[in-house]
Amino acid sequence: KKVQGLEALEDIIPETDQLWGALLKRVARFSRVYGFERVETPLLEDARLYELFNKTTPKQTQQVVSVQLPGKPVALRPDFLPSILRSYYEHKIYEKSALSKWGYGGFVIKQDKEGQLINDYQFGYEVFGLFNHLTEAQVIGGVWELLQSLGLKDATLEINHIGQESCQLAYGQTLQEFLAPKKYQLCDDCNEHLSGRVLNVLRCTNLDCQALFSEGPAVLDFLDEDARKHFTNILE
Repeated sequence: KKVQGLEALEDIIPETDQLWGALLKRVARFSRVYGFERVETPLLEDARLYELFNKTTPKQTQQVVSVQLPGKPVALRPDFLPSILRSYYEHKIYEKSALSKWGYGGFVIKQDKEGQLINDYQFGYEVFGLFNHLTEAQVIGGVWELLQSLGLKDATLEINHIGQESCQLAYGQTLQEFLAPKKYQLCDDCNEHLSGRVLNVLRCTNLDCQALFSEGPAVLDFLDEDARKHFTNILE
């Protein structure tokens, strides 16, 4: 009997995905223009990496696909960022380079609540080390130009700022006080964030939750002088 591909895991082949090669070339070109060096991380990682990364959002850990191997518990990569951070610190890049601009891309795999596999392709840019608002504006500009070059002319760019840790703590407490009486109007994920890192609710894509947040306190009102100046510099 012929072996078939796993359900929900798709192949990318030129005969059926004719624009894929052009898309990857476009991403590579913008990476070169903006000075992002390609970084590769393994598809398999120590499962504890994701447990630590998702400490404030334990439900995210439930999406990680574990693999049975002798020795350490291992898992398939559900997201690139934990691997990128792990690599940066494990190899002590901060001791070797004052500024590192990394680009990455590849498959990520996770599972939904029913245990069904979800296959995706993720790419992104990360900047580590000593950088300022100009570097951050450059990253935003690079991604924006890439999207525009793909013909997404109706896209809009929204820029936010959550400030330093002290700003986040003050805003998080106020946001929690605002949302607590309205918890029955929030989705399950947002309710989980209320007892963890409250600011994670801002990532929610549920339209009802977003409408509720729009009536609440604005994070920009909680920025201190340094954070407000930094945000203004990025916008300028």
